[in-house]
Amino acid sequence: MNKIFLAATMTALAATSVAAETTFCQFDRVMWTDQTIEEADWAVRIDHNNGAAKISLIGGGSFTGKIAARNRGTEIVFATATSIETMTVSPSGETQWMIDFQDGRKMAYFGNCGAFNGVE
Repeated sequence: MNKIFLAATMTALAATSVAAETTFCQFDRVMWTDQTIEEADWAVRIDHNNGAAKISLIGGGSFTGKIAARNRGTEIVFATATSIETMTVSPSGETQWMIDFQDGRKMAYFGNCGAFNGVE
């Protein structure tokens, strides 16, 4: 009886757990500190669940951060060894990725992301 109860409980817990959502972004422009704008080509995968996010740069590194719904859309914030980075995604998918380096330099990428479902 205990094994059946345990199996039923585990099945119920698995069915009610929330799966992580995945969103892909593509950035095609970058603006440097001196306001110079150039073409860019960064693809980013964002896995998120319950306010936590894993940001993976395709061909680059991965970082953990936080994700939250804001009045202007969805905001993802994470840190690297040299910067604090914020991605702001509008409801239409337009995205600005601001990078604030510890040495005072700034840069911004611009592009688009897919929908962010289940972000609170």
